[in-house]
Amino acid sequence: MVLGLVGGVSGIIWAVLAMIFNSFESFKLENSMIGSIYPTSPQNFDDLDDNASRDEPSTNGERTAKAALMRTVADRGRYFYRYEEYMFIWLLKQCCCCFLSNSKWFETKLKRLDRHEEASEKLANEIDIVKLIYVQRVGQFIAKLILNKH
Repeated sequence: MVLGLVGGVSGIIWAVLAMIFNSFESFKLENSMIGSIYPTSPQNFDDLDDNASRDEPSTNGERTAKAALMRTVADRGRYFYRYEEYMFIWLLKQCCCCFLSNSKWFETKLKRLDRHEEASEKLANEIDIVKLIYVQRVGQFIAKLILNKH
């Protein structure tokens, strides 16, 4: 009887751990694939407006755009999103969206979450295309093998 109880409890614990770590591992894989494929750039350009306001109005937009482009290229890096932040903001979005809707901090984090979800969608679409091309190539190879004269 004791062995049955221990086995049942350990089975439940292993199932819960598998659910938690499966989510974590799939997130890490997706995050590393996104980081390998899509470079990221800074999202806020507030300090560029101070320098541009001193110039003439005709060149203001041009200088701001040029400075933004240079900063984007210089600060480009690998994409990374933490799992803890992802889960915390996802839970807040699901449960407390009404209370935090006016918070600047929450809006910033929500934009980052939306950016991650959009990148995940793009990655899934690219992987689907790669699988489709792979199946097509295998089909062509098999057709060449079968249809050739021996």
